Amino acid sequence: MPDIATLKARYFLGAVDADPPTEPVPSTFDNCKVTPLIDASSYNAELEAALATVGTGPDAASNAGHFILLHNWWLGLSGGDYKGIKGIGGSNGPTVISSDPYFLDGPPDPGPPPTGGTRKLLDILKDKARVGVDVRVLGWISIGIMGDSIYNFFANLISYDIPYSSVNAQTMQSIADLRADDTLRPHMNAVLNTIGHTAAATHTKFVVIGTNAKTVGFTGGLDCTNIRWAHPTHPKAGEFWHDVMTKIEGPAMQALYDWFKDMWSENLKRSVTRFHFEGKEMPSFLPRTPVLPARALPPDPQPENHSVQSLRTVPKFNYKWYNCLPQNPPASFAPQGLFEIRAALRKALRAADTYIYMEDQTFWSREVFDWVNEAIKNSPDLRVILLTNGRTDPLDPEFAGGHLTGAINHHLLKDLTPAQIDRVRFYKRMLGDIPATDDAGNPLTIDVISAAMVDGKCHLALSEISSVNIPENKIRAQNLVLGNAGGTHRIVGNPAITKNNPVVVAVNPVGGACPVPGTYAFGQRLGMVIHTKSTLIDDAWAFIGSANIMRRSLYSDYEHCIAMLDPAEILVRDYRSALWSDHFRHPTPSDFNDIQAGLHAWESSWFAAGAAPARPELLEPIALPMEPDLLLTDEQKTKYNEYEDVDSREPWGGLCP
Repeated sequence: MPDIATLKARYFLGAVDADPPTEPVPSTFDNCKVTPLIDASSYNAELEAALATVGTGPDAASNAGHFILLHNWWLGLSGGDYKGIKGIGGSNGPTVISSDPYFLDGPPDPGPPPTGGTRKLLDILKDKARVGVDVRVLGWISIGIMGDSIYNFFANLISYDIPYSSVNAQTMQSIADLRADDTLRPHMNAVLNTIGHTAAATHTKFVVIGTNAKTVGFTGGLDCTNIRWAHPTHPKAGEFWHDVMTKIEGPAMQALYDWFKDMWSENLKRSVTRFHFEGKEMPSFLPRTPVLPARALPPDPQPENHSVQSLRTVPKFNYKWYNCLPQNPPASFAPQGLFEIRAALRKALRAADTYIYMEDQTFWSREVFDWVNEAIKNSPDLRVILLTNGRTDPLDPEFAGGHLTGAINHHLLKDLTPAQIDRVRFYKRMLGDIPATDDAGNPLTIDVISAAMVDGKCHLALSEISSVNIPENKIRAQNLVLGNAGGTHRIVGNPAITKNNPVVVAVNPVGGACPVPGTYAFGQRLGMVIHTKSTLIDDAWAFIGSANIMRRSLYSDYEHCIAMLDPAEILVRDYRSALWSDHFRHPTPSDFNDIQAGLHAWESSWFAAGAAPARPELLEPIALPMEPDLLLTDEQKTKYNEYEDVDSREPWGGLCP
């Protein structure tokens, strides 16, 4: 077993790893305790327990020194239905977000038995401020999208499944509701965080809760919105969101407190930004908003002695002279930006020699996969497992264009031998199949008129799709399935399917054969959103936070993550075993403790079987190299560089209307 000094030298950032050389090296904190929390129900339970430790006295004097600091990219404390931008920019588009307020026990569920919807975080925060707890809330607002004059042009360019304008609208409603009761001042303060790059976000999702004796923090991928509620193993069909947060205790909490203080102070140093919301003017902060003072947190050594580095991305603000959109100055605490997350991933990935396991929703970063490629070439026993979304078809040209295949085929797999490629596996996570129904709720069948094998896939002509509860032109994103006694055939990689006669699709053959003409059940395979931003390496180093495997997370969005080491080599192993047992829906995480047996569970040709079960069908493999091998069009390249995956180091001017 290597000692902690050896582990730190191998995986943690040190003075020799600064890139660029002028960038400060993040501090390493020992005597910490890190607790990974899988899915929202686990996180919310720990968050609620931490909130219960502050404001325990009856009045402000007895609770002096107690505080709650909360930052979210998407602050859905109030919930609600939002149309377009909700009162900003004149948009009257369709409702794109509808959610309950954020309840710590989850959204209301009629049951039986009825559950959820009883402990609203908004009310808890107000109750804490009422007894003198210093409550401060930051919610990201885009200075580009939320401007009246350019909304309709700008927001449509960078909207994904949920337009950012609606995310920001929920945040503004939450901030407005926190400000509504003026009797809570000075203990309640809520600020619209406007310090981000024009084409990027302040993407951090973290909470710091403390007293004069102890501080606890949380950081990871979950925002305060009930749209993301789920239990581990996702026992209900509607719980499609998978995510990870982490709880931190001990000396590393100083870095989290200081990170919130830096962002809070940066907002107050600037002029107030005024938005229009619900027919009223809404300032980014109020005149009496207090500064957050520097504070030395109390010593709080932990018996586990985990080592932690707190890692950040802070963008550069490098604008072209002809930029016509709102722009921000550099952050005063990091005028050249900070790219600690990029440096930490680079060092740890290149040091891997046993395994690399990554959960993420995008996998777009060519640079990150260059480092994984280097590790594969340098370490003959290294295995790589990637897990991504099951909600969409990664082979669909309109899902990610060349973003995904470009990173996987031309960077991860670049110049690898067949034997080296065989040490890489890519999966998407599914939930299960449900039948399609007609408008009256009756099960739907469809006829296969003809079938022919073309390039390893069965091309089918189907009878007309007429009355289906799958939205027109969205069938490709819903993991369509055709089934009968001969097996289930998955429709993959098709362009948008419209209502016509006949419909031509491609499916994967079952047992090497195409389905014969006839009548088939027609339905969907539900996929899971893998929203986790986490990488695990060699059962030694792990990374949990808000940063995706995207260029914008390394260079343009404000991000926060922690990296962890454990001299006992238990922390990362147990986190990995818990993650894998969750995805395998296996009740005993310790069955995955042996790394070779765990890797064998994912791929039966790797190593020997152990206690871990075989990979279930709902962990679907994606063939490598990916086909079709898509390249970005010129239009996609422009959109990618200017909005989707911005690099703040490069001069930016947007696409002016």
